[in-house]
Amino acid sequence: MTDRCNLRCHHCYQSEYSQGASLDFLLSVAEKIINELKSRNYTTCINITGGEPLLDKSVLVSLLHFLNQSPVVQELMIITNGLLLNEDYLSELEKFSKLSTIKLSLEGATSQSNDLFRGKGTYDSILQKIKLIQFHCRFKAVVMFTLQKMNLPELELMLSLGEELNLDGLILERFIPEGQGRGLKNLVLDKYDWE
Repeated sequence: MTDRCNLRCHHCYQSEYSQGASLDFLLSVAEKIINELKSRNYTTCINITGGEPLLDKSVLVSLLHFLNQSPVVQELMIITNGLLLNEDYLSELEKFSKLSTIKLSLEGATSQSNDLFRGKGTYDSILQKIKLIQFHCRFKAVVMFTLQKMNLPELELMLSLGEELNLDGLILERFIPEGQGRGLKNLVLDKYDWE
């Protein structure tokens, strides 16, 4: 949805953080996708991501409104760092019946490991946002964990944290050194790490 972001994570696949798409552009792309799916008699689940999709609330809400009305869209999800979520924002998002899941990024099972990549205080903030989602909303709370050499030793701790937080899911992503993360090729997991 946008390249804009309120964080500058060291491993981010983006290198540009200032480009935001206009609502007209996003709606035209969404309409083309919907029409193509209709022509093929397909349905879909759509993940809305960025950058940080929560940065422009009016654009996000308009896009969700459009997608939520389409019969080819079965489910909507948002991938976010979560820092902009609050009760009012979540109440606005709850209006969209097909929006089922909020996926939040976390890069470690401890503040020390996560905040090294995402910035000081983000670990504690994200845990608070998970609790807020679980307490106030019907949404599933899922954590996305980007595996690389520095946080691989925390994988079991991350699974335990997921259970402790009563998450609805934990998604393991592979670190790919693109964009800002291009200089971190030494953190890419090799075949032995994957085994």
